[in-house]
Amino acid sequence: MADAFYVPLGDGRFSATAHTAGPWTPDAQHFGPPSALLVRALETVETARPAELARVTVEILGPAPVAELTVRARIERPGRSVELLQAELASAERVVARASAWRIATSDTAEAGTDAGPLLPGPDSVGESPWPEGWQGGYLDAVEWRAVRGGMDVPGPAAVYVDAGLAKTGSLSALKISQRSSMRCRSNSRSWRDRLMSICRCDGPRRMFLP
Repeated sequence: MADAFYVPLGDGRFSATAHTAGPWTPDAQHFGPPSALLVRALETVETARPAELARVTVEILGPAPVAELTVRARIERPGRSVELLQAELASAERVVARASAWRIATSDTAEAGTDAGPLLPGPDSVGESPWPEGWQGGYLDAVEWRAVRGGMDVPGPAAVYVDAGLAKTGSLSALKISQRSSMRCRSNSRSWRDRLMSICRCDGPRRMFLP
């Protein structure tokens, strides 16, 4: 099995590996990797000026099989300072998910910056989090999860570091920590984009795509 979540086939087509499988059935993907595919497609939409994605919404329309998928992205509403982008993920002729994103022109906002507040404890301060009994592997085994508040096996909100294989290669560096993702909380990452795209692009053995 390829040591990646997807193998690129060209022309927006990707073959999912068993590393994307969700916890309930080995035949359907956890929607972390498909969401990352959609965001990657949105980021590749051409722009005439420096801009960044400001908000992304993913609508899940049905299960994504562990099979070949096709992703397409486009500009839905153009603009000079704000644009609306759309992306679709399909299995054969069936659309399984859509994503929309606001893309805004970038500028220097240092004068308007505020204190982000206290950071969460670092990921090295906690061990790997357990999963509820009976949940299957696939994506859950391919990613390292460390809860600093709450937990995966208890009800209620949680603050969790998510690492797509980076920490499995050895000691954590400052760069690797900055690329970690955090769900439902403020994290040590530089921005939401670093947190989300840690699933898409990582330096560790569990790459999103094969070279």
